[in-house]
Amino acid sequence: MKNMNVSEENTEYSSIDGVLFDKDQMVLMYYPIGKTDKEYIIPDGTIYVYDSAFYIGSSGDFLSNLEFIVCPESLQTIGSYAFGSLKSLKTIKPGKGIKAIKEGAFHGCNALTDVYYEGSEDDWKNINIDGNRTYIVGSSNSYYDPLLSATIHFNSKKAEAPENNSTISASTIKLGETIDITADADGGTGGYKYKMLYKTADALGWQTIQNYSENDIAKFKPTKMGKYNIRVNVKDDNNMVTPKTFDIEVKTAAMENLSSISAEKITLGETINIIGAANGGTGDYKYQMVYKKASEAKWSAIQSYSTNFNANFKPKAATIQGFKSNQTVI
Repeated sequence: MKNMNVSEENTEYSSIDGVLFDKDQMVLMYYPIGKTDKEYIIPDGTIYVYDSAFYIGSSGDFLSNLEFIVCPESLQTIGSYAFGSLKSLKTIKPGKGIKAIKEGAFHGCNALTDVYYEGSEDDWKNINIDGNRTYIVGSSNSYYDPLLSATIHFNSKKAEAPENNSTISASTIKLGETIDITADADGGTGGYKYKMLYKTADALGWQTIQNYSENDIAKFKPTKMGKYNIRVNVKDDNNMVTPKTFDIEVKTAAMENLSSISAEKITLGETINIIGAANGGTGDYKYQMVYKKASEAKWSAIQSYSTNFNANFKPKAATIQGFKSNQTVI
């Protein structure tokens, strides 16, 4: 499985870029085994990486590509065996807010060599690493060796983040129209890559328009009316990410009646062809066609509302007739 996508109606869980979270998106529950990314940036606002979130030890299948993980400053706890069996993991950047690393969190991470920590050595010592017990290489508890034997780079300050200068073509559009997204950046370390996402304004989870790529142009065409958010993430060579969010509103285009008839004057016995046509609105048109004598007030049906847009009318008497074609949208 490469992605876990959760319905917005789910009351217990949500997903961000195919990764499973709790509904409030504060707990990272599960990172799918089939993902092939070499790096993963845990979203800001996450406070807990759940027990065994990345660990699939008993199945014999291991995440073989993930080499680099960046934790946000909001992260407080790394659960038991959370990153266990990440055999390819080489580097992790814990945020300064980390308070606890539970039992076996890095069990089997034998490639782990570097930990870049923004705090001081004293700060690191204050982290509760499974009760601050000490484990010795070669002991029965040697599964802690990958973390404790890695090089800890203290006071690893954040590099200057790139400036996100991305733009969108419009903040208000009509349904059926498209928004052009242009990603742009400055500063940081260069080598920019861009990720573009969207969601409805009341949703928690984001949907991907484009994953990280050097491509800086994308299009977004909403499928329904309402308010949306578009986000562009800019990432540089140092894996510093700067997001920028745009608010847009999708409105209904006014419906235009483009119906026509084949003639305005005919001889008794001839037939008038009626063509229903429309533009705007929300599409999926239905057509109602009615007629009446010019001297009368009441209309009579030629056709009730239907997707059929072509009808014929043959007057029974020589007189002035009136026609009306109504559209509705569904």
